[in-house]
Amino acid sequence: MRSQRGKHGGYSLNRPPEKITVFDVVEAIDPIQRIHSCPLSLKSHGVRLCPLHRRLDQAFAMIEKTFRDTAIAELLADRSGSIPLCEGKAAAEKGHALLTR
Repeated sequence: MRSQRGKHGGYSLNRPPEKITVFDVVEAIDPIQRIHSCPLSLKSHGVRLCPLHRRLDQAFAMIEKTFRDTAIAELLADRSGSIPLCEGKAAAEKGHALLTR
């Protein structure tokens, strides 16, 4: 991201949205925490995860893969009926009016 102060300021991307993944954004803001050892600090588990924590880590791995495989441009191009938050409240209200007709 680049930022510019002033009357014509704002934020813009440093790279094209095709080159930025959801994973890049998540990692910059709040990285996905993988499970490498028992979160409960049970000595009996050592470095091996119990079945529950192993499954949870597998779920995190699937989410991470999906985020790595999804470019921001894909999200911007998907107009499947939902209204992106970036279009603001007015657009959301307009969309709600269209859905209730």
